[in-house]
This record gives sequence, structure tokens and C-alpha cells, in this order.
Amino acid sequence: MGWTISPFAVIVFGSSVVALAVGVAALRQRPDPIAWPLAALMFAAAAWALPHGVALGYSSVEQVAFWHQLRYPGTVLAPVAYLVVALRYAGYERWLSRRSYALLSIVPAITITAVWTNPSHGLFWESLSIATVGGASVLVPEFGPLYWISLGYLYSITVLGLVVYAIAIARSGSVYRKQAVLLFVAAFVPLATNVAMNFGMGPEPTVDLTTTALAVSGLVFALALFYFDLLSLRPVARDRLVEALEDGVVVVGPDGEVRDFNPVAGRIFDGITVGQPADELLSSNVVSDGGELVVENGGEERRFRPRSTPLTDGRDREIGRIVYLQDVTDVTEHEQRISVLNRILRHNVRNELNVVLGHLELLERRSTGGSVEHVETAIESSRRVVEFSEKARHVEQTLQGRDSAVEASATDVVDRVVSDARGRYPHADIAVELPERADPDDRVSVVDLELFELAVAELIENAVEHHDCSSPRVTVRVEPDGELISIRIADDGPGIPEPERKILSSRAETDLVHGSGLGLWLVQWTASLSAGELSIGDNEPRGTVVTLSLPVADGDASADCGQSRTN
Repeated sequence: MGWTISPFAVIVFGSSVVALAVGVAALRQRPDPIAWPLAALMFAAAAWALPHGVALGYSSVEQVAFWHQLRYPGTVLAPVAYLVVALRYAGYERWLSRRSYALLSIVPAITITAVWTNPSHGLFWESLSIATVGGASVLVPEFGPLYWISLGYLYSITVLGLVVYAIAIARSGSVYRKQAVLLFVAAFVPLATNVAMNFGMGPEPTVDLTTTALAVSGLVFALALFYFDLLSLRPVARDRLVEALEDGVVVVGPDGEVRDFNPVAGRIFDGITVGQPADELLSSNVVSDGGELVVENGGEERRFRPRSTPLTDGRDREIGRIVYLQDVTDVTEHEQRISVLNRILRHNVRNELNVVLGHLELLERRSTGGSVEHVETAIESSRRVVEFSEKARHVEQTLQGRDSAVEASATDVVDRVVSDARGRYPHADIAVELPERADPDDRVSVVDLELFELAVAELIENAVEHHDCSSPRVTVRVEPDGELISIRIADDGPGIPEPERKILSSRAETDLVHGSGLGLWLVQWTASLSAGELSIGDNEPRGTVVTLSLPVADGDASADCGQSRTN
């Protein structure tokens, strides 16, 4: 007889369609590490269900047996894929190597080989017969030893996957526990269905509905995927990461209650409990001090810098927030000590040097002959130290408490700075090239207007004072460039030494590697604090080009710089 449809075949075919749909949806989530094993699991389920559905419609033993043989690759690969999904979900990727995959594949490979070579050895099944259940043909084999060995192995790795999910449930915070429970159920249902079928826990004979259970499993995975963001949130791995953080982490639910917290937060807030109102927790334990939180715990005062991040689900709905508490106690005390030390040193250096300068100037007026040259040298050196002190004072004032940027006209600043530089250095040829269009097209966003002017002045001063010719030539050019405006200072001098250029890319100066002063550091800080860039290149045929690029204010400046004019 030919092939006939039955209700059981429709159910099994429907299972394969669901599995394929979930597999395709999972593949679209790549490169998430859970995407491909979840897709492999669903495709294996479909490879199991499709031949099984076809086998249910035939009536001869040979045809039914042939289609049962075709279903075995999916049958033996599905449990392996279940285990891989579980391990990746729970953060145990270190257990998955090429060797692990090879070992996991040994028994499935033997099973598939035994199924197709069974007529020559009879170790997988000894005899085959057919029974009809609800219009469907059910294969009734007399299984041999290899079948039970294979089944025991596949049950073992499926149970291992269940154990991994159980660990995930135990270790996950309350926010993610529902997701882990869904995955446990998704793995348990097919196993329970197959055990009932293989060990006669129902009417005999019966249709194997394990593939239908796999479809249910696929639907549960889809629920976790689309509603609980399975592929983006891996709770156990995230919890382990959060536990390892040195910062306190508190998860607050939509009702404002504490849902979870890491051990550091437990130490910060003595007596914190799940379900406690978060606002009450903060108000009873914390005192605000200039944007920082001061916590009294065990007679010790610690300072924390709070930061809150919304927590959303897979449908971008806000389901709470995560509060991070960064311990800045040591940093704050360190900054305070440095600030006090710098302030005292600058104040004393400036006052004492002003006294020295007064006496030197008086001595200069009274000196004659060769001694005048020595006095002038001492005066010049003392003035440089005072200038360094003033620059350091301005930098410290700028760096402290600066929360927002200011707008400034790049052309206006360059005009003012160049005009002052021409007065200070009459022997230098300082040219200016500005864009035709003025304010607001040339407005930049900077951390501080005075610091911006000082940075441009430093670059011009550096180009003139470190020149090796009597008539230095310096060109200052303002060039709008998309979202940035660049101020380029080009000279024809000897260039900035390579060691000083490298200093700007290091985190700190040392006794053996240090710059000649605050100049380049000041320009570098101006750029970084203003979200800009500083670059140093070579001028042709000789010299250096230093470029200070700053963001356009409000992002509305034109990239078209028009035609230049030279002053």
C-alpha cells in the first residue's frame, strides 16, 4: 500500500515546522554564543520529526524501518545539543573544546553506524514488526544491547544538562530565575516523554511523541528567547561577573524593592535583604556628600560614587534598574592629599619667588658690568618658575568640578591669542588663516574658555621659543572638518623631540622620562577633557604641525570651510 496521512503524522509534522522556525530565529541572533547550539538543537529535532512523520504513513516493515533509520541522526544529536546549550547558558564554555565535542560524538557516531549496518549483526534490534495505532504505523522492534547502551548514554547527557540548569536556577538572582526554570522545563519534558515511551509507562503499543515534546520544548525556548531575552542575558555567567566586581551592585525591581545584590553590596549595607525598599535602604545608611555617598559601617567611613542603569527585558520594557556603587574612598583621599600638597607648594613657591624677584630687580638696578648678565638670567629663570606655578594653578582649578562644557568661537580665540603673541614675539612671523564664515559656524565645545586660550598660546609659544632661527615663521590655521574644528599650528623649526611626543601617550611622567614643562600636557588635557584630539606631525620641508581638534558646539557646524583669508 501507499503512504496515508494520520492525525499522529500531522502532529509530528507540525512539530518539525515549529522546531525549524525556532532554529531559524535562533540563527538570527548570532554571534551570541548560545545561538548556534540552540539552532542545532532545533534542527536536530526537525531531522528527527520529519522522517518519523513519513514512517507513520507506510504499512510495510521495510519502508517503516528505512524511515526510522533516517531519523536517527537527529535522535542522537538532539541530547548533545541540549547539553551544549545548557553549558553555554550557564557560563561553562571552558568545558567545551574540540576534544569535548569529539568525545560527545563517539556514541552518536557508533549508534548511527549500528542502525544502518544492523542487518549484518543484529546488535541494535533483533527483529521488527508493525502495529497500527490510530491509523499510524508504529514500529515494534526487539532491541539488542547496542540500543540500550546508546539510550543510556543519551539519557545521561540529557540528565547532565538538567543538572546544569538546576545549578543555574540555584545560582541565579530572582530577576533571572524564571528564565532558568523555563529552560529546565524545556529540557525535562522531552526526556520524560521518551522515558515513558521506552519503558512502557502507557498503552502498548504507542506512538513515540518525543518529537512533539521537542516542539513544546522549542516553544518554551521561543518564549525565553522573545520574552525573557534568552540570547542576550546569561544569568549565571553575569552573576559570577557581578560577584567578582569590587563595586557594590543592587538590582531594584519595578516596585522599587531590592531584588538582588552582590556580596560587596551586602558588606556596604549591613542587613540588606531582598524585598527591602531601595529608597529606605539608601536613606537609612547613606549620607550624600557632593554627589558621593558616604556610608558608615563598622565604625569605618567609606565613599561611593553611585550610578544607576535601567534594566529592560527582551521587549525593551523597563523592569527595574541596577545601582552600581563604585568605592572611591582611596581615590578621594589620594586626590585630596595631592590637591593640598600642590596648593601649598604653589603658594609657597610663588610667594617666595616673588620675594626673590623683587630683590633681584633691585640688585639689577644697582649692578654694573658683568654682574648684570647674571642677575638678568636669574630674573628670567625665576619668572619662568612663577609662570609654571600659575599654569599649574589654572589647570587644577579647571580640572576640579568641571561637569559641563562651554562654547567658544575658534576664530575669536585664535585672533586674540595671535594678537597677544605678535606683541610678545615681534621678531617672529606669525600668520593666521581663518575660514570665511564666522560665528556660529566656528563655535567649538571646550571644557574651559581660558584653558582653550592657554592651550593655543602654549602651542604658539612652543613653536617660537624652541625655534633655532632668529626669525621663526609660524602659521595658525582654523579648519572646520565635519564634526570637528581643527586648530593647526605649523612651524619651520627643529621639531618636537620624539621623547616628548611619546610622553603624551603615557599615563605619567617619571624621573628619567619627563617633558620640558606643562605646555604639551596642558594642550593634551584640553583636548581630552573637551572630547577632542591632539596630534603631532612633521611639516614639510622642515618643522612640526601640531593639531588641536575640538568638537563643534551643538553639532550644527558646517563641514564646508569655504575660502580662506590670510592675515
